[in-house]
Amino acid sequence: MAPSSIMDVLYCSIYDADGKSINTIKQLSTDAGFGTITTNLPAGNYTLVFAGGKTGLVFVNMLSSEKATLNTDVLTYNNNNASTGLADYTIKDTYYKKSL
Repeated sequence: MAPSSIMDVLYCSIYDADGKSINTIKQLSTDAGFGTITTNLPAGNYTLVFAGGKTGLVFVNMLSSEKATLNTDVLTYNNNNASTGLADYTIKDTYYKKSL
């Protein structure tokens, strides 16, 4: 289980053997079961990518969901600065793990 004191958001993105995106699961630290991912997949080979960080971490498919692949997905931070109202792209602690 991911400690909610370290992460506010956790993503699990699942790719098929060809690297095409099947599903991306997003959990917030306030969700019940934060850090536990459960899914059903048909038999086969998959790549799982886990990414977690603080509020504002965004997992973006750079192409349409039909064409998104392991090579086109991006992690970025997108927050608004409360005092200025401007976008704040400061990188915060980010955790990443790719499993084949």
